[in-house]
Amino acid sequence: MNRISEMIEIIPDLLVGSISDVELMLHEGIDVLVPLAFLNGRIWSTGFRGEILYYPIEDMGVLPNDVLQALVDSICSRLDEGRRVGLFCSAGHGRTGY
Repeated sequence: MNRISEMIEIIPDLLVGSISDVELMLHEGIDVLVPLAFLNGRIWSTGFRGEILYYPIEDMGVLPNDVLQALVDSICSRLDEGRRVGLFCSAGHGRTGY
């Protein structure tokens, strides 16, 4: 892999990055994936058997406030349970930074 990872651990057990970082996230023990754009069904061939919280956001868009709050609550709940969460979009900025 020639690409330098842009994956960042924002707080303990919450990693953010791009779709290119998913394999690295899995290597880091992520058990909850949060794709904000898309996730290919090939994820299962990696051996991943965790949870997927799918909250798609249109490119250059934002979530409605109530949906955003539900996403934040879902992520916080998983972190409180001691789970490792990987949040990503296609490029790792824009949606992910949001």
